[in-house]
Amino acid sequence: TTITKDSVVPATPASEHSLERNSAVWVTRDKPEEKPFFLIGQYSSETQKLKIEAGTEANPVCTLVPNPCLTAINVNAYDWGGNPIGDNKDLIRIPNGDKAPLLVQWNGTEWGRYVNEGRKTVWKNDVMVPAGTGFWYMRCGGEFEITLPASAPAAE
Repeated sequence: TTITKDSVVPATPASEHSLERNSAVWVTRDKPEEKPFFLIGQYSSETQKLKIEAGTEANPVCTLVPNPCLTAINVNAYDWGGNPIGDNKDLIRIPNGDKAPLLVQWNGTEWGRYVNEGRKTVWKNDVMVPAGTGFWYMRCGGEFEITLPASAPAAE
């Protein structure tokens, strides 16, 4: 069920919805270790593109970006085409089970974050997106397309 300030829209059965390639669902569950969730589909070796929606600095727009791989992948493995905007404008928010998601920023050439290590602050570009999950891309500029990393079928 979807509730807004103006209306309540009853949920429709899952059988009435299909999930197209390049789209995503957001699943929130209590005790996920006790309630497995499976998504079954077909493998395709075709390269896929995803449109990052346009936003502004005053009103960034979030696009849910999937990890299409069966393993964790670095956010820098996506083909960004030089489109992200730095200076903490475009951001990536990676949910991690904690109350605050991991925030990643663009430094002009790659995604990463500053981490305190003892008495110094260092740039880390090792941010991984777990398999079967995704992240929010918060856009402050015009729309553009990214190429999703290639996925491979599961080994038998």
